[in-house]
Amino acid sequence: MYWDRKAAFEVFSEEHGTAVFYDHREDVGGEDASFEMFVASGRSDNPTGPRVFAAEPLRVYTCYRIDVSFKNGWLSGFYRGSDSDPHRLECPKDLVGALGDGSEYREPWIFDG
Repeated sequence: MYWDRKAAFEVFSEEHGTAVFYDHREDVGGEDASFEMFVASGRSDNPTGPRVFAAEPLRVYTCYRIDVSFKNGWLSGFYRGSDSDPHRLECPKDLVGALGDGSEYREPWIFDG
């Protein structure tokens, strides 16, 4: 989904994960572009009862920046930011708030398939 930051974000799917991209930027020549991603899981209704580990959150989410480069119309470079970057993203409060209570941040690599 695309989010323009102008309108409040509607609703995240209860059943499926959702990827939201925003803040798309492209250089004048069209050879470099970047955008930011917010990725959230679907809702997890964990069973209750005694646990050895702390209860899992209802949802998890992350955010990161993607930079891409093109040469002669072909993708020539790709970089995804991470938590170890000096310019780590703050996830937009509007998107985090739309997830509701019980959501927790996770590092981007947790979402690698």
